[in-house]
Amino acid sequence: MSLKLDEALELLIENMAKNPTPGQQLYDHAAIEIAEKINQEFTNINSIFKGTMQNLDKTYAFFCNPIPKIVNGFLKIKMPFKTEPQRAHPYDNCEAVYLKTSVNHPAVRNGYVIADKLINLFHIDLSRVIDRISQVVCKSEKSFSLSLDTDNWHTFTIKTVESGHGKEMIYFIFGLLFSFSNDSDYYFIKENKFFHEKYGRNPNDMRTIHMVVHTLLTQLKVIHTSPIHPGSNIFYSIDWTSATSAGDTLLEVIKFIIPKSTNPGPLKRIYEKLLMLKKSDSVEMAELKALFHLH
Repeated sequence: MSLKLDEALELLIENMAKNPTPGQQLYDHAAIEIAEKINQEFTNINSIFKGTMQNLDKTYAFFCNPIPKIVNGFLKIKMPFKTEPQRAHPYDNCEAVYLKTSVNHPAVRNGYVIADKLINLFHIDLSRVIDRISQVVCKSEKSFSLSLDTDNWHTFTIKTVESGHGKEMIYFIFGLLFSFSNDSDYYFIKENKFFHEKYGRNPNDMRTIHMVVHTLLTQLKVIHTSPIHPGSNIFYSIDWTSATSAGDTLLEVIKFIIPKSTNPGPLKRIYEKLLMLKKSDSVEMAELKALFHLH
């Protein structure tokens, strides 16, 4: 039975998720253990963020294993004090809010939560945690060293390198969403302002597109040893907010990679085949599996 390209790509990923290899399962379990270790270390240093992180184990993906996974691009943090949201003013097509509070807290100044101060405090404590952990030995006896990167958009990336391999295997990548004890809403921060999550940039359909593209790029990296780094600026070259389909986005990313590759031939052939399938919009699963060396 023939399918439309996007339907076929999502079905391909769904089938991959149902049949992980034992090796892939080991890395999945390792990622969960690393998340648990990070959470525990926040408690060990008596951080003001101890016990507040709700979904760190949902923010990781893989560099070298094509394991399908919906990645939540935001770490949700539930702060243990009350706030009173106050409407500020329209800003960049959405509405900023001030968060008033009576609590004595390092992120509070003159009765208001200071957005950038809250992020900076988290950054300081996360840096301490990663420095203290340094290395995690998992139940599987796999060992990983940890490092932390950040960017100007308050995106945090925790990278892990497997001992004995020297390769980055797992990474946690996330922005921050904050909620407070009397408020079920979540807020993200932009330019030292709080905004409701409803104005955010990571809807579920975008996460699905990201999962499809990320998984298949990682598979191409494995089978063609192409210099494709799913956590690199390749992904930042894509405007994910305007991504409408997995097929179009995958074609866009591969086209971006081809001139940067030291071995562009296989990628060109894959790009041309995908483009043909897109134009016909009639895909047999067998030919799509063969294209990505999946059985």
